[in-house]
Amino acid sequence: MRFPTEAILLSLFLSLCEQITEATISNTCGRLVAISVPRQNNNHEWMKGPVEVHMWDLNNHTDWKIQLSLYSSISRQLKVGCGYLVTFVQCRRNVSATDRSIAKSGMQNRRKSTSNTYFADEAVVQVIDKHGSTLQTFQIPGKFSGVSVVNREPTLRSISEGLLVYNLQEGVVKAQNVKSNKVVGTFTVNNAEITTVNIASNGKSAVVGCGNGNVHIIQMI
Repeated sequence: MRFPTEAILLSLFLSLCEQITEATISNTCGRLVAISVPRQNNNHEWMKGPVEVHMWDLNNHTDWKIQLSLYSSISRQLKVGCGYLVTFVQCRRNVSATDRSIAKSGMQNRRKSTSNTYFADEAVVQVIDKHGSTLQTFQIPGKFSGVSVVNREPTLRSISEGLLVYNLQEGVVKAQNVKSNKVVGTFTVNNAEITTVNIASNGKSAVVGCGNGNVHIIQMI
């Protein structure tokens, strides 16, 4: 018995009527995933809503939903493979600043802040299994544009060690390892501004689109 495709389309249609969504499909075309947030009258208010992931597994005839976070989100991205789903959410959230640690002369001192809260930018990357359970969560301080999964084996350890977040700013792409927080390289194109990027699974090359309409395959420098 085949999975009722009409039910999937109806469910996705209802979600699209009520929510703003982003979707992707696995490389084997066995899983369809949509990420969504509630719609609001204000065009910018949707970024403050909860992030929900809905996955349809066509092979096992199942589907599930989970909520990722309640943080104010700037951007979202999905990567889905045979065994795991990787989600990326760029957040800006309020953080209590009554006590902040500062470094001074190699020593950690504490001092009171005059403000109660401040805004902190961070990327939240999660690895989710095919049943909807969150296996790992990484929170990386800073502003990033997306995530790439650089791995050769579809194991949890290989995926988590091969996660790269990248920052696209002023036409230059900087890639950073999620677990080590080390910058592993940069991508750039002479005399052109990179506007979109897709890092290859080997982590050493990327397909980039530029503001002048050209598409390039480039190597990491």
